[in-house]
Amino acid sequence: MNYISAQEIADKWGISKRRVQVLCASNRIKNAKKIGNMWVVPSNAAKPKDARYKGTGKTAVTTKQISPIKKARREIKAIADKMFNSIVNENYSAEDSKHISVCLFATELLTNILTQRSNTVNHKIVKNVVASTLECDIEIPDCLKEKFSGIIYKFISNNSFCIDDALAWFYQYTNKLSDNTGISSTQFFTEKYMITALVDSIDVFTVNGKILDPACGGGNFLLYCFDILAKKDISKNDSKLEVQSKMKNILSKLFGYEIDVFLAAVASFTLKIKALLTLDSYGHQIHISDFEQFEPNIFYSVNHSYIGALDCKKSEHKVCKVGNKQITTMETVFSNVDCVLTNPPFKTVKGMSDNLKQYLKQYYPDSKCDMCNAFISLTSNILNKNGKAGLVTQNSWIYLDSFIDFRREILSNSSIKSIIELGSNAFYDLSGEKANIALLTFEKSNYENDNFIKLTSLKNLPQQKYEQLLNTKSNIENYTRRVSQYEILNTESVQFDMFSSKGLRDILKNSSTYGEYAIPMQGTSTGNAKSLIDFYWRHIGDSDWVPVSKGGGYSRWQGLNYYCVKWGTDGEFIKSQPGSAIRNAAYFEETELVFSDTGTAGLNVRVLLPGQLFVASGPGIRLKYGDIYSHLAFLNSRFTSYFIRLLSPKLTIAAGYIAKLPVNEKLLISPSLAKNAEMCLVEKKKRISKRPINIEFDLKDYHSEKESISECSYEWFMEDINSEWKQLCHEQAIEDEIEYTFELCKEDIETIEDQVGKKIVYSLPEETISVDDIESALVSSLDTNCMISRTRVGKASLGCDGIIEYLSQKTGFSCESIYKTLKRNNVFKGKIETLYVNFFLHSIVINAIGIGENLLDGQLSVSDLTNKVLINNQNLEYERVMITKWITNSFTKTHKTAFLNKPLYAYSRESDSIISIGGKEFE
Repeated sequence: MNYISAQEIADKWGISKRRVQVLCASNRIKNAKKIGNMWVVPSNAAKPKDARYKGTGKTAVTTKQISPIKKARREIKAIADKMFNSIVNENYSAEDSKHISVCLFATELLTNILTQRSNTVNHKIVKNVVASTLECDIEIPDCLKEKFSGIIYKFISNNSFCIDDALAWFYQYTNKLSDNTGISSTQFFTEKYMITALVDSIDVFTVNGKILDPACGGGNFLLYCFDILAKKDISKNDSKLEVQSKMKNILSKLFGYEIDVFLAAVASFTLKIKALLTLDSYGHQIHISDFEQFEPNIFYSVNHSYIGALDCKKSEHKVCKVGNKQITTMETVFSNVDCVLTNPPFKTVKGMSDNLKQYLKQYYPDSKCDMCNAFISLTSNILNKNGKAGLVTQNSWIYLDSFIDFRREILSNSSIKSIIELGSNAFYDLSGEKANIALLTFEKSNYENDNFIKLTSLKNLPQQKYEQLLNTKSNIENYTRRVSQYEILNTESVQFDMFSSKGLRDILKNSSTYGEYAIPMQGTSTGNAKSLIDFYWRHIGDSDWVPVSKGGGYSRWQGLNYYCVKWGTDGEFIKSQPGSAIRNAAYFEETELVFSDTGTAGLNVRVLLPGQLFVASGPGIRLKYGDIYSHLAFLNSRFTSYFIRLLSPKLTIAAGYIAKLPVNEKLLISPSLAKNAEMCLVEKKKRISKRPINIEFDLKDYHSEKESISECSYEWFMEDINSEWKQLCHEQAIEDEIEYTFELCKEDIETIEDQVGKKIVYSLPEETISVDDIESALVSSLDTNCMISRTRVGKASLGCDGIIEYLSQKTGFSCESIYKTLKRNNVFKGKIETLYVNFFLHSIVINAIGIGENLLDGQLSVSDLTNKVLINNQNLEYERVMITKWITNSFTKTHKTAFLNKPLYAYSRESDSIISIGGKEFE
């Protein structure tokens, strides 16, 4: 078999070398193999079909595999919930119930380990040993032990692979149920795959001195370090005494500090369990006395401390060792440290106590009141020269402008070895965008100019995929690039670029910034959005309430105009609220564009309506130069969303990062870009104007020759998809012009697609699609207003602006194929027809009742309402009975759902009329 290089096959197939490497690494090219660091491919290899984009319809049935660890954790969580609530019901306090639950679980854990491996077990002794180790002085009735021993035993029997850290996880879940300290909000114990990735990458077995976890939690990092060191030091031929001696030596190197006293005891217990299991694994019989002889170096503060390990006066900070109650200073525990491994608390200024906030400002100023960053600084400070560190961090310090000085400090005083960005959903028990994770390793040494940092971005991969990559350590290089630490330190923003191609890095470095041509602004903070921002239809006719751009969702060009703000005279109602801030009110009339500050779905920019204000969640942009529509086109491009994610991968988009976007001045005055944006706006308005939820609702020009409700509804369906298809074509023309202007190469485009997903507008070669491939997805994707109920398909993808785009992202078929299938095939049936019939009738009925200036005040009989509907839609005279029936049977429910559970009207059976309820509930 003849082989050729990755570059040769890339040229042959017309794709980038990088894409070939990814295809090889994911076993997509048959018989491809790696020779050294190079991939080679059979010369006659077939180009794989693009599985990122090509849908497979209903034939693609996948079974989601749940990892054994996740399954075990779910079982632990269920046991914790059952035990805790049952004990609370026995009239114990929440805190006592936590202690009792943990002690019972620990007792059963130790009893079962000893029972399976020892001839005799004295249950009373075990119970006393556990109570002593966990420092729990609550008398636990035997009836509680008998009540739960069965379910704990079953768990242990089925999950022997994770019993060493089971108690730590049990504690976390129980603590969530009982917490009254606020600590549990920052306690997310480290996943095993994160621990192995960090510990293995710093070669912990080469560390000769002290290994410290300054926020040790349940001791999970120390458990794995113990495993690694035991495998290195202990031989299968060692006697029991030799194994015990070596394990004590290993434990003498492992140190942990924990601010939560009870959790510190749990960490000590888990390490003793680990030692016991290790002794057994080398073939030696174990007894309760073996458990008692091990004394892990786990410490907690003698006096309550809100700063814990971050205390800069460590010589004065008294700490106590779990077990023997030895008192020493934090300085002693934190001195002569050769390795730090930790997952620090994730707490930022929001919700932080004033005391802690002031302390961090004084002693860790560059951390900007971010505890995770403060722990990175602490780690650097306490390490010996050439010491090693591995930390689980949030990724904000990597990117945000507010951490420039912090990045400069770390880069100047350390040699960073690697950063692996995992993004959101990295923790099994923490979903969504609450924590974006990066794994950091560095050494305490002055960096050399030739030090290159390994930057690995896995954040757009499914969690299961990047966990596999980190566990197997294979093919991860395909997601990694090496960057000079010197170059990063000497850039203006001292920013890590985790994934850009060279071309995109050059664009960012050499281009003008958007802030030179426009001013993205902050919006007003009301101080009480719940009272001062509401749906517009609940305050029609009240001059104190003014239309407002609230943002909060995803919509390009125009939309999300459902809201108003209680403004009064010069913002009087907002000014009266504590914590409020009027911002940029002087520029309301000059502002032309607004955007949603929620950034997970990408940058989405809209026109500001006449007389509309903007607030913090829907801030404004005022232009200094260029055409409004050219600006609108540029800002709604995938190119800008890519750079927004690069510059600020946060849940929210700050105005300052929009100002930093790279731009070419020609684009902001481009007539063709402006024309395409105008047409996008025209098409978007067509769809918005039919939906009463929008301020722009307007059916005065609506007319149809169709004589049945079904035909009219189908006509609206076709108008929607025709309009969206035109918008998609104009958007593609915008993308093409931006790509041409910036001279983007294949690698640049593929890099953008890797980070924001691929939008396939036009049909792919040999693409086949049937109505079965999209019908179920279509039904589940539409809400009562026949708008998409979700705008985002996956973790990496951007938001969608309509049903065609959404179905394309969902199925992998091109937008054009989706569009043609919707036009050509009979999809308008069943649930789709029902949805559009309800949508159509709701709109024409609301139009007849009145909204806006024509708002109904009082009631309107169903007979009169039907007549009004037919005056506007005379062609539907033959449907009079159906319209009347729909008003009496379906209007109230449909209207309530369409108006987001704050309906304007309801049908009264008593008076056989529609009555005004002003956005209130109606039974």
